[in-house]
Amino acid sequence: MNDYQMSWNTNEDLSEPAESKYLDENFMETVRPVLYQRLIRIGRNNDGGYTVPEDLMKKVSTLISYGYGNDFSFERDFLKLNTSASVVLFDNQASLPNITLEFFTSVMQRIFKAASYHHPKKNLRNLSTFIQLIYTPRLKYNKRKVVALGAVGRNEIVVDQTLPRDKKFALKIDIEGAEYACLKEIFKARNLPLVLVVEFHEISKHQEDFRELLSFLKSKFLLVNTHFNNFGQVLGGIPQIIEMTFIARLDIGNDFVPSSRIPSTIDQVNCVRKKEIVWEFNSSSIHEA
Repeated sequence: MNDYQMSWNTNEDLSEPAESKYLDENFMETVRPVLYQRLIRIGRNNDGGYTVPEDLMKKVSTLISYGYGNDFSFERDFLKLNTSASVVLFDNQASLPNITLEFFTSVMQRIFKAASYHHPKKNLRNLSTFIQLIYTPRLKYNKRKVVALGAVGRNEIVVDQTLPRDKKFALKIDIEGAEYACLKEIFKARNLPLVLVVEFHEISKHQEDFRELLSFLKSKFLLVNTHFNNFGQVLGGIPQIIEMTFIARLDIGNDFVPSSRIPSTIDQVNCVRKKEIVWEFNSSSIHEA
């Protein structure tokens, strides 16, 4: 058993707060990206944007996106970057009737001073964003939940049916914990994405799945960006929400230098009320920038 495996199987207390001063050095090495000079960040500022390879994003014909969360700034910016590409966004939560109802309900609650109410301004913003989404050219919103396997309900679709068969595509996954099961099915596909952006959640809860998936990912892809989402805690020295960007190995070779720092200089803190989690690979301490 190597040191990395030992770090996953200790009986350490996972209740330490997010402002812990130390990260697990073995774990940090496993999520260490290589330096890739052509990275850009697309999407809105702070939470919702991701760092991706500009050159490869311009080569794909389609972006497949799992998860909406009242924000499609990443998909919108991708369409501006690649003017000949399209987007298919899968999510079963949002619909115009539901978001409209939420807005008017929040207004009525505010008028009648209900004990608990949602903010009308926020719900109006969500409604405006969704209307922009459904009228965005070259973007198709598919109101279905992406599932790995098993019985498929009316508003569900299996992973295999979402992936292009014979064209270059990028894939973004932000589905709040369902990424582990979906990735296992994606790996079975004959046509893997050229660019893969994944937000992993609850790392300690899914530690074995995360370790196995990361090992497979590194056999097929290069990890070019890692960012610790500071909306999540740091438990047992391990950030619980991690955004990672991979690129297909193809013919790009292996002559890449490991990064000396996480995050990259173009990444942005997710929660502006909390400090960024920064790891320097020549140090064993966590910095709050």
